[in-house]
Amino acid sequence: MFIGSRQKLSTINEPLNVSICGTNISQTTCEKLLGVHMDDSLTWNTHISHVIKKYNNKLELVKRDKPYLTPKLLLLLYNSIAKPTLEYCCSVWGNCSTDALGRVTSAQKRAARILLNADYTIPSITLFNEINLIPIHDTIRHRILLQTFKCIYDISPPCLSTLMEKPTHHHSTRAIANNNVHIPKARSNAGKRRFSFMAWNSFPNEAKKITSQPSFNTYCKGYFSQKP
Repeated sequence: MFIGSRQKLSTINEPLNVSICGTNISQTTCEKLLGVHMDDSLTWNTHISHVIKKYNNKLELVKRDKPYLTPKLLLLLYNSIAKPTLEYCCSVWGNCSTDALGRVTSAQKRAARILLNADYTIPSITLFNEINLIPIHDTIRHRILLQTFKCIYDISPPCLSTLMEKPTHHHSTRAIANNNVHIPKARSNAGKRRFSFMAWNSFPNEAKKITSQPSFNTYCKGYFSQKP
């Protein structure tokens, strides 16, 4: 698979010619790896379509059991079989386009209305707060913050830790005091959506000074569950 922007991929005229032990490897534009569908432009559109379809199927199972379960058990069922499907590897595909992420958000809103038997006149954020359901964009940010934390304290794979660049000066600066990191520069919108650490620098300074991973995770959960 060639990976690049649609513009650059359109300029490639010759197919990818790779063989292993005399066996030719076929070229593809999308492949499933560890449960994530990767397309050659990394738009994640194919993966999100698969996720929403699978999520809706599990949501139908929840809806089917609704008459026989209490609201508490119904929420437990949703959190057990549907929610993990929507959030799996979301820090990987979370840099998708706004339209693609909107499709995921719409599916999540539909789930909240099913769980609470609410109509469309009630704001979705009210429903989310009632069942302590964190919007998918905040869940993505939470996962990226955790990954950044691991990079800072060298408990992530080296391929990610080496992306981290912290400010270094002989004298104290605001960036150092706030435990900020350098943001990778990008010349295109696609580059700006890659895995970066922008979410880290805008996070509260008191959180960035936490050195324990469990404590940091607990802080993040409380922070996003209390957002308006």
